[in-house]
Amino acid sequence: MNIAFDARYLSMVIAQKANPEMLMGIGAYSFNLIKQLCLDFPGNSYYLICDQEAEKIAAILPWARVIEVSKAPQFKIANATFGRTYRGAIFDRLVLPPVLKEYKIDIFHYLYQDCFIQTGVKTAIVVTVHDLAYNIFPDQFFKAKSASWVWNYQTKRLGKADFIIADSEATRTDVLKYCRARPEKTATVHCGKDDCFSNIPGAGDEAILLGYGIKNPYFLHVGGVQSSKNIENLAAGFRIFSDKNQKYNLVLAGELEWEPGGKVKLQNILKEKGILRQTILPGFISQAHLPTLYRGAAALIHPSWYEGFGLTPVEAAACGCPVVISDRGSLPEIMEEAAVYVDPGEPDTIAGAMERVIEPKIKSDLLKQGLAQAAKYSWSKTAREVNKMYQSLK
Repeated sequence: MNIAFDARYLSMVIAQKANPEMLMGIGAYSFNLIKQLCLDFPGNSYYLICDQEAEKIAAILPWARVIEVSKAPQFKIANATFGRTYRGAIFDRLVLPPVLKEYKIDIFHYLYQDCFIQTGVKTAIVVTVHDLAYNIFPDQFFKAKSASWVWNYQTKRLGKADFIIADSEATRTDVLKYCRARPEKTATVHCGKDDCFSNIPGAGDEAILLGYGIKNPYFLHVGGVQSSKNIENLAAGFRIFSDKNQKYNLVLAGELEWEPGGKVKLQNILKEKGILRQTILPGFISQAHLPTLYRGAAALIHPSWYEGFGLTPVEAAACGCPVVISDRGSLPEIMEEAAVYVDPGEPDTIAGAMERVIEPKIKSDLLKQGLAQAAKYSWSKTAREVNKMYQSLK
C-alpha cells in the first residue's frame, strides 16, 4: 500500500527545534510512529507530506519519501476563525487532493486532530485524535465565540474520516461524543515510549543534574507551562508539603513560553505561593537528558486537569520514578494501579501524596508496579496496531 502522512506539524516543530531529540507531544508521536512503521512494515511505501524543512525531515526519516507542498499563508487578522478555515477547508482542498492522486496514495493519515479532513477523494482518510481539550474546555482556548464555532464544526467533520485512532479509551469516548463518529470506525491505540527511558543509572547522571543546577532531593514536573497542567495547584500543594519538609526542591521542566507570558505568569505563581527559591526552572529538557531527571526525582508530580494519553507518567515509571497523577482524564486508564492519585483541584491532596511517596515501602511498591506498567507501552506495539487498522481499510 501507498501510505502518506500529514507531516506538516512535524516539519514545523523540526524547523523550530532542529533536532528530533527535542520533539515532544504530537511531534514525538509523529516521528516515532512513522519511524516504527517504516522499520517494522517495509512492505508498504511511505510518503511524508510537509511544507517546510524537507531536507531535515528526509534526514531523520530516511525510510520514507518526502513530498514538499506549498505552505499556507498565515493571517494576522481573525487567525483562529478565517485563518484556520482558509488553511484547512480551502487551502488544503487545493493542495492535497492532486498530490494524493499523483502518487496513488491508498491511505492518508492526519497525525493530529487540528485538520479539515479531505472528503470526496478516493484515498482512505485516517485521523489520530490525541485529545479534545478544546471541546471540553473552550473558555481556556477561545476568546471569541466564532473561533469556538469553527473548531466545533471542524471537530464534527472528523467523523467523516474512514477511521479515527484515539490515544486512549478516554479520548475515544470524547471522539464519539464530539466528532459524530461511528464506534466501528474508531479504535484506541495507546502511544509508545522510547527505549531510552530506563531505570538503569547512566554514568553521567550526576553531572547532567549539576549542569541544570539540580540537587537531591527534588520533586519533578515535566510539561509546558499551560493551563491544563495545573501548575498553580501543584505549587500550592508543594508549599504545604515543604512547610514540613524544607529540604526538598521542586523542578518544573518544560517550555516556559508555551502560552504568551507563560514565564512571567509562572514566576508570579511561585512568588505568591512562597516557593520561588525552592523551585528550579531548567527549561525544555531534551530526550537525551530527561531520563536522568526522572531517575533522580523523589517522584513525578503530574496533577493535570486533562490528558489525552499521559506519556510523561509512563516515561517516569519506566525510569523507576514514582508517579503522582490526577484522578481524571486518561491517566487512571494509562497507569492503572501504578500511581498515587490526587484530586487536581485540592492542593491538600497533592501535598498528602508527596508525603506518601517518600515513605520507603510505598516508594518501593510504586517502583515495581511502575516498571511493569510502563513495559506495556512500546512504539513497536503502537505501529503493529496501526498497521493492522491500515490493512482493514484495503
